[in-house]
Amino acid sequence: MWRFFLFLFILSYIGNAYSKELVYFNKLGEVYIAEDTAIYEEPNTNSKVLLTLEILNYVYVIDKTNIVLPNRKVEEWYFIDARRRIDPRNSDSDILKGWIQRKYLAGKNDFKRQTKTKEMFIIAMYPDFSVYYYVSSNGNIKYFDNSDLSRAIRRGKLYFFKNIISLDFRAFLYYDDVGNLKSRWANEVEVITDKSKFPKWAFYEKPVRLKGYHSVKGDNVNLRENPGTDSQIIMQLKRGTRVKIIDGSSVEYKMIDSNGKERIGWWVRIDTGIKDKKGGTIKGWVVDLYLEEEWIEGKKK
Repeated sequence: MWRFFLFLFILSYIGNAYSKELVYFNKLGEVYIAEDTAIYEEPNTNSKVLLTLEILNYVYVIDKTNIVLPNRKVEEWYFIDARRRIDPRNSDSDILKGWIQRKYLAGKNDFKRQTKTKEMFIIAMYPDFSVYYYVSSNGNIKYFDNSDLSRAIRRGKLYFFKNIISLDFRAFLYYDDVGNLKSRWANEVEVITDKSKFPKWAFYEKPVRLKGYHSVKGDNVNLRENPGTDSQIIMQLKRGTRVKIIDGSSVEYKMIDSNGKERIGWWVRIDTGIKDKKGGTIKGWVVDLYLEEEWIEGKKK
């Protein structure tokens, strides 16, 4: 239910009108499909439908024409490369090309800078990596890609067009009919609005990753002697405890999160840094789903 109200909150600030000029995202003439629509053989809706494209697929513009209707209104039509083959089963078949109305296309200048929005943390999960975005209430963004070994924090702006949001023009997401944030390419998108669950770096002005260290992001997380829930509990770790991963395993762990979605993690061995009775430090196994990379506030100039 909260997603629906968040959706309504954001839509109240979104501009639905497209710009007079269609500005491409690159020299190839790339633009995005702004909502599910048909591609026609000729520039009119009575001609043959060649293909239906879903929102946020991207296409290449080849040409343009204006059609004057009997009521003297003018329709803008664009001839596009749909990036699909006429016969999907034949890699040698021609690329499908057809006509689409301007109102179903999203160019770069259609997106308007958003300076008032709900503060949120977005995780876009792709097959091999994830991207983490912190969106402030004034529409400024901090984000990083965990496939980037430097974990460099980048900054950007939030933009809107219709029910599409652009995160610094690096990622495009859209709200479905019930207010869930979706992606055309990510496997899953998670939106967090509870600020107590935001990672620490979201609140730092100049976040710097503390290499090799993680913090516990769950409450009373069990530290076990061996990887597995049948193993003896050594102690419970409080949220925010700083630990260091010293070993991994091939032991998988599945859990259902608070949104009813399945999460898959792996057991890892950590050093808690907490002294034991013999003068060493307490070590044990936890599931990596309960850990997040540790960040500190960088030096200010």
